[in-house]
Amino acid sequence: MVYNIRGFGDSADSHPVTLDGPDGDSQKMSVAQFLDEKYQIRLKYPRLPTLECVNKGAQNSSYIPIELCFVEEWQIVDRSLMTTEQNAEKSKQSILLPEVRFNKTMTIANERSFNHDPYLKHLSMTIDTSDMVQVKARVLDPPNIVYRNNRVVSVTIGKWLMKGSLLQQATRVHKVRIFQWIVRCSDQFSLVGNDSS
Repeated sequence: MVYNIRGFGDSADSHPVTLDGPDGDSQKMSVAQFLDEKYQIRLKYPRLPTLECVNKGAQNSSYIPIELCFVEEWQIVDRSLMTTEQNAEKSKQSILLPEVRFNKTMTIANERSFNHDPYLKHLSMTIDTSDMVQVKARVLDPPNIVYRNNRVVSVTIGKWLMKGSLLQQATRVHKVRIFQWIVRCSDQFSLVGNDSS
């Protein structure tokens, strides 16, 4: 099941659960006892707090031990729920100066010891971690966007304004060319292109 987390509850061995019996009497026990009796799940960490979880559209909360919860992969962060401090910390962690990113990458590559990895040896692969590959490049000027009636808007840092602009009619695509690239592992590496029209 997918839940939204609302907060924290008491530890699993102390958070109370009330069960209604078939004859109308109620029984109190902890979350840990309930899971053990009903589902034969014995918690490894019953002293950790429970998570107060809610299904979408539901009123009641469920208190689930942390060790039974998993974070769903590839969730989109709702930025409107982030505090100013969280936004600042996210930016601080993700925006690195090029030399800092280079040093971190080289440190990881050297610590990982790729050339002593038995899986890579089995594939006859070696990885040169002495330095990064240097590629000739040039900085391209940002493009201009031309709207209907030849209204030109310049792109700044990957953004442009569309307010009040009408798009030109798009050109029809009659033929598409698809390339499939396959990496072959052998003594010599090669990229093989498969061109299909």
